[in-house]
Amino acid sequence: MVSVSIVIPVFNGSKYIEQCAGFIGAQTFKDTEIIFAVDVKSTDGSVEIAEKATASLDNARVVRQTNGDHLAGARNTGLDDARGDYIWFCDVDDAPSPHFVTEMYGLASENDADMVCCGFINTGSDGVVKECRNAVWHTRVLGHDEAFAAISRDEFPVSTWSKLFRRQFLVDNNLRFENSFAEDIIHTFRVLDCAQKVVIYDRPLYAYRMTPGSLTRSKERRNIRAQAELQAYRDADAVCGDGPDSEEIHKHNARLRMRSSGHMDLKGFLEYQRSEEARFAHEKYFKGTAEGGLYRHFPRIYYYTEQVYFKLVYKRKGSRGMPKIKN
Repeated sequence: MVSVSIVIPVFNGSKYIEQCAGFIGAQTFKDTEIIFAVDVKSTDGSVEIAEKATASLDNARVVRQTNGDHLAGARNTGLDDARGDYIWFCDVDDAPSPHFVTEMYGLASENDADMVCCGFINTGSDGVVKECRNAVWHTRVLGHDEAFAAISRDEFPVSTWSKLFRRQFLVDNNLRFENSFAEDIIHTFRVLDCAQKVVIYDRPLYAYRMTPGSLTRSKERRNIRAQAELQAYRDADAVCGDGPDSEEIHKHNARLRMRSSGHMDLKGFLEYQRSEEARFAHEKYFKGTAEGGLYRHFPRIYYYTEQVYFKLVYKRKGSRGMPKIKN
């Protein structure tokens, strides 16, 4: 048994493996096991390069993913092989802080948490996270209902790689990843549905590197990703049910579907904008609001505004993936 299992899914990620091994080897917390979960369908020598990289790391190994379920399958393969008290799914092409495991495991242990989520920063290919000197970081400990209320206010992201999970909690509740290009979304909501204690921490301990091969930047796969997001937020509605904050969560999910539709090409966006689902959401939640009015009555303007916002603000180099926690 070890304290933390670090699972790194890999598919055709050979050019990132060596650098990723460096980031993981630099972690200040050492009671870990490192698992490269490599898709055997990789065609760039990822399996061999990962096996070579493990030689430079303590307690590291390669497991082969053979189920063909993309990123979700690799994470599930790693989960099945892991033995740590907690588990972290780190993407091979990103750049975590060397203090990621130390701080996240400390918060998890101190609060007996089922999940801990930290902030992140969007960066370029260098993966450099520049923190303000003398910055003060804050945490919040949330119960089940509080966690749902917090995510409905976008107080923490759905991204899996910014989270540390209690491994046995995932196993006991069968919280596996679904084969989807938006697997993070529904997994996070299912985790919140089962979790009794969640900790959010606003320090950006993770750099999301916007590399040319990133799924969210691949033009030919934008529609696939956006359609997966739409379905994930529908599935999230079903998970939320009719709890105390369910209406706010349903409104949040409808808003995210509206914005996710803007990630498609113009034809796909307009088709969704005219759909019964979009019309219903506008009438129930967004009628009379500035965003809702623009989306319903001036869809092309909304679409191009969304494109600019996504590229220049939401994914801007240096933009943060979690707001500061107000204590």
